[in-house]
Amino acid sequence: MSNVEQTGLERRMGRSYSHMSGLSAKVGSSGGWANVLFNHPLVYVNGIALPQSTTYGWNQAVLVDSARNVQGVMIGAVIREDVAKIELTWNYLLREHIRLIGGISFINDVRFYYPPAGDFVTRRLYKSDFNGGTPLLSDANGSLDENGLPRGHDGVRIALIEI
Repeated sequence: MSNVEQTGLERRMGRSYSHMSGLSAKVGSSGGWANVLFNHPLVYVNGIALPQSTTYGWNQAVLVDSARNVQGVMIGAVIREDVAKIELTWNYLLREHIRLIGGISFINDVRFYYPPAGDFVTRRLYKSDFNGGTPLLSDANGSLDENGLPRGHDGVRIALIEI
């Protein structure tokens, strides 16, 4: 891979991988992209590892049935504590990975790293807000496949929320 292609790749991924060899390896093979994207996954949906995201956000919610009385004081009761939500974003994601994530069912068994637990947990989460950004359309850096389709997109995001 030329320095120009590596620079474009690093720009899209938001990180430098110049120390790695075999950057063009296909997912499932040893080394290259397989190592970059799947060596240390933080999220598994129905046992399938999602590509390592550029950002990983989490939220621990408490569901409360509440209102304010005439004095303006909140009254209410906790319905449920520790409801998890995770948000993943990728600076750049290949079309194959977008199809993988897009094919996730609405409700899934998800194993994910959850900082409030200090470990991986498995919970039932539903898929919400799966969206993406601009497809890369420049053939100068190999962004198009042999059919002229973009190989990937910038700014892909998904949220998974506990049921």
